[in-house]
Amino acid sequence: MRVLLATLFLLLSPALAALEAQVDRTQLARNETLQLVIELTEQDGDGEPDLSPLHQDFEIINSSQSQQIQIISGLRSASRRVIVNLSPKREGTLIIPALKLGNASTAPIAIQITEERLASAAAGSDVFLEVEIDESKPYVQAQVVYTVRVHTAVNLEDAGLSDIEVDDLLVQRLGDDLRYRSQVGGRTYHVIERRYALFAQSSGSIEIPPMRLTAQVPDKRRNRDFNTSPFGADPFQRMFGATKPISVASRSIHLQVQPRPADAPPGPWLPARAVALKEDWAPEPPVFRVGEPVTRSLTLTARGLTASQLPELNADVGAHFKVYPDQPNTETTTQGVFVLGRRVEKQALIPTQAGTVTLPSLELNWWNTAENRIETAMIASRQVEVLPAALTGQSPLAATPEPLQPSLPAETTNAPTAASPTEFWPWVSAALAGLWMLTLWAWWRSKHIDSPEKRRPADHRSASLRDIGNACRNGDPASTRTALLNWARQRWPNDPPEGPQAIAQRLQNPAVVEQLMEMERHLYRGEPQAAWDGKACWSALKSALAADNNGKPPEEALPPLYPAR
Repeated sequence: MRVLLATLFLLLSPALAALEAQVDRTQLARNETLQLVIELTEQDGDGEPDLSPLHQDFEIINSSQSQQIQIISGLRSASRRVIVNLSPKREGTLIIPALKLGNASTAPIAIQITEERLASAAAGSDVFLEVEIDESKPYVQAQVVYTVRVHTAVNLEDAGLSDIEVDDLLVQRLGDDLRYRSQVGGRTYHVIERRYALFAQSSGSIEIPPMRLTAQVPDKRRNRDFNTSPFGADPFQRMFGATKPISVASRSIHLQVQPRPADAPPGPWLPARAVALKEDWAPEPPVFRVGEPVTRSLTLTARGLTASQLPELNADVGAHFKVYPDQPNTETTTQGVFVLGRRVEKQALIPTQAGTVTLPSLELNWWNTAENRIETAMIASRQVEVLPAALTGQSPLAATPEPLQPSLPAETTNAPTAASPTEFWPWVSAALAGLWMLTLWAWWRSKHIDSPEKRRPADHRSASLRDIGNACRNGDPASTRTALLNWARQRWPNDPPEGPQAIAQRLQNPAVVEQLMEMERHLYRGEPQAAWDGKACWSALKSALAADNNGKPPEEALPPLYPAR
């Protein structure tokens, strides 16, 4: 047993002691620094990772540690972070090698080191700003990366950086600020780097005014004067130190925005670095049947465009489907130095006829800003087999009785002797009497004991049906949806459907499916209430829901909307 446990420990320990390493950036200049963070857990122990492999390509400026303890639901977990600041020794592609601790090691990380960034004209000052753009002649509505770097050799207090405010220029922050060190003109500076995504909304010349930093910095002259004063240094000066305000500006940036190319494809203008289209189905794989909905999700993703710049997809499904689109879902995130726009459109497809049907392809042309050419994102066409509508409302066939088998002659050899009739019938009479008494007891219980099933009001569903009818009559799709879900929760208490589409699938009634999808379309698109035909919806729902109401006929389950007076 001990050998087995030891073997399991050796097999599992590398997985438990897996190390994770990450860097604050993968591209930097030769005169800048890089921050490496190694994450360690309790399973890694109290040891330190071996940093000696870093010396080949990097100089270790300093290292530090931090510890974090979390208690969630009574469970305690602790982790450590080893933070290492590195300075590259040369240009080119450098590899942060695997760093080991015990049996575990980190994954190698590739770092791209460029030539030293030229010193600014303000280099040598205690504080100066640098700004740059990745493209000076962008296409209209294409992303431009604007980077501002605050270099400071002194402590800053109450620092503030101006915003970029230019007409016809949309501005969006890209991720969090980066912090590192840089050698400029033989002096070490702390650098705060901030990046923006710019989108010019019209072609032509655009001037971006200088960025401006305001802050309080130590006043060296006043500190020196106080320290050499014959009256001695001010005690408050010693505690807080004297500061002075500064205001530092960068250079301005000029953009020459190009118009949409003459050979650009017709349709929406999408200048991006990458565009992708994909489709998903629910269920997966999809099963197509006449009258039953299938959900199709179309996802458009573009690197270098915001979600607001992405067009509607308007996917054509041909004449053999009814389409009920949902509201689109859009999201803009950051991926490296680019914004990432995402648009998801869902549509319920209901086949109208059986057979082999072709779903047309979906194509979207876009302009590749890196290659200056037209490209096409596409979802290929596909052939689907649509099954006939499921038969509903049919009672199962009565079981066919098995034919009687001819009696076999009783075997006389080695068989036990059968009981005589005089011994058999008393037992039969006693069994019948017992069954009769059991029947009387069950009848009495059903009359005098109110079971939970009886106490559960079956007519609650009738009340819900009345609510559905009233909501349909008033032309109120939202109230109809609420009442319909209430009825469904009472109809299927153990597994209630989550929405009208699921209710329609359970009822398996094509007319109900069509009306409920039409109701959902009005709700999701926010169309005027008067545009919804509640009477048509009620006409389809009335018989289907009432017939399903505990087997009661419509007349018993649902009173008429207009009772006779």
